[in-house]
Amino acid sequence: FKNIYDINANWNKKPKTIKINDDKFIKISQFANNKTRIVLNSNEQINSPFNLSQNILTISNVTKTTKTIQNTNLNPKNTNVRIVIDPGHGGKDSGALSRDRKIKEKHIVLSVSKKIKQKLLNKGYRNIFLTRDKDVFIELTKRTEIANNKQADIFVSIHANAHEHTGKNPPEGIETYFLSPARSERVKKIAAKENAQAIKSLNMFSKDIVLETISKPKIVASHKLAIDIHKHLKFNVRQKYPSIKDHGVRSGPFWVLVGANMPSILVELGFLTNPKESKLLTKNTYQDLLATGIANGIIAYINKNM
Repeated sequence: FKNIYDINANWNKKPKTIKINDDKFIKISQFANNKTRIVLNSNEQINSPFNLSQNILTISNVTKTTKTIQNTNLNPKNTNVRIVIDPGHGGKDSGALSRDRKIKEKHIVLSVSKKIKQKLLNKGYRNIFLTRDKDVFIELTKRTEIANNKQADIFVSIHANAHEHTGKNPPEGIETYFLSPARSERVKKIAAKENAQAIKSLNMFSKDIVLETISKPKIVASHKLAIDIHKHLKFNVRQKYPSIKDHGVRSGPFWVLVGANMPSILVELGFLTNPKESKLLTKNTYQDLLATGIANGIIAYINKNM
């Protein structure tokens, strides 16, 4: 969500971004010779009353918590939709590892993906497919090929995160991505981890060209899917674990999403390199919360868009 204000002023400085937290920021720039633009950005609805007095602009409140999601509204409306769930990595590719190297991403994401499938089946959907249902290696380019061959309407790739941080308070939390060129060094690093098995023949310039040619309607649809899934994922997990950190919805160059003919997103369930979160991700009850949130987000998207 964005609120945009254009005021008669001359910023006369370089554009400035003021971070509020992980998914909220204010950007100030010179929009025209006589207009300064202020953009408020948030993954939640924004309520930002302002006052301009004596050449001082005051924005009193920049965010408003979205209303509670009513899961009772998630009864399926179109059970013929074809959905592909993609458990990341597998086989020789373990994906992220916990600090003690005992917990592997490939096992966590397969378990959660199977739970998502079962929850959708329980809701009446019958065309639910996994790109893998056991510990096998599948090339990144083959994963969307599977979805295309199944004529899927939705593609959701499930992953777990990692960070090289070794000190106190290592990164933690959930985040959801849709395909787009990376806009920050942090996203580039996360994408590089997930893209490790991608085709090596393309240089970065070629990759950026490919990403820039992704159709805008598909990006818009994928963004909507990411918002619905992440909103329900966060809501469901925080019912029992209110302190789970939320990194919001972001765009990034994830090659597992390239080539998909349908709305496609990637979910990072948490950081295996965070000792507390890695243990949490192995718990069946926590995996069930994650799976329920993602399944509900898929249903919400279908109900609104299909």
